[in-house]
Amino acid sequence: MASVYGYITVADLERSAGKDYSAINAKYTDSIIEAQITGAEQYVRSQFKKIPSSATEGMVLATKIMAKRFMHNLLVSDGRAEPEIKALITIQDGIIDSCLKKDDYSPAGSVPMTGAEPY
Repeated sequence: MASVYGYITVADLERSAGKDYSAINAKYTDSIIEAQITGAEQYVRSQFKKIPSSATEGMVLATKIMAKRFMHNLLVSDGRAEPEIKALITIQDGIIDSCLKKDDYSPAGSVPMTGAEPY
């Protein structure tokens, strides 16, 4: 099973987190990790009034952050990690908001790509 939207892969998440989840616990199979990625993708998509037709850089970054958080929560529930401190969660939420607002309200979408007008 792959994540539903394919914004990131298990390898992307593990590289970003600096962890090999299956080495931490054999129960963290690719399908378990992909389910967390799908949850992160769904969260990110829920933040848009109009969902872009393809994943933007902000959506990918926000998905990585949320998927890392979801995997960390699994590690905490299994007693393999300490809960994240509130300040880190607040910082992550700010980064996610910034990424998604930049994508949602980017003025670049309204700039014509025809070049300068001659005088």
